[in-house]
Parts: sequence; C-alpha cells; structure tokens
Amino acid sequence: MTLTNAQEKRLEMAILDRLKHLMEPAVRETMMEVLHGGRRTQNNIQEPGPGKCRDVWDMLDTMDNGPAVTLSAAVTLGLEKGFNPNNTRVEFYRWRAFNGYNLAH
Repeated sequence: MTLTNAQEKRLEMAILDRLKHLMEPAVRETMMEVLHGGRRTQNNIQEPGPGKCRDVWDMLDTMDNGPAVTLSAAVTLGLEKGFNPNNTRVEFYRWRAFNGYNLAH
C-alpha cells in the first residue's frame, strides 16, 4: 500500500499524538512546538500563527503593562494601525486568557 504525502503526515501526527503522553515533559513540549509551528499553548489557548490575529497579539505585547491593558486602549490603538475592531476585541480576550490575566472586573 502506497500512502500519499498527506496520508503519511496524518499518520505521523496520529502516532506522535499518542506518544506525547509517554514522553518526558520537556521532550513533549518541544514536540508540540514542532507540530504546531512553534506556537505556544498556555491556559488552553494557542497563540495565533502569522496573520491579522498575530498582528493584534504583537500590538498587545508592545502595550503590555500586564493586566492593566484595557480593551478601550487596545481598540483605539488597533484602529490607528488599521485593525478590524471586532477582531481586536476577540484577540484581546484571547491574549488576556493566554497570559493568565484575570478577566473579572
């Protein structure tokens, strides 16, 4: 039986996914970074890859004053940079959850 490249990749991913539970934590973390293109996962949130969502996260990282970054400030700066305000709002909350900031006010 000959597998296509896509089938081989899916099989490889399935095997690695099953093996990750048997690996040491450091090896598992490195493997997951490779599988997910180097994107980290924290608090059950995976950081976005390249694109508009990543641009918002990069902007928020430059604004980062911890939990003191406000939605209003993020949307205002995002508008200045030409970002869609709805996307900025969504990514603001994902970024806060990723970083473990308390969302309750």
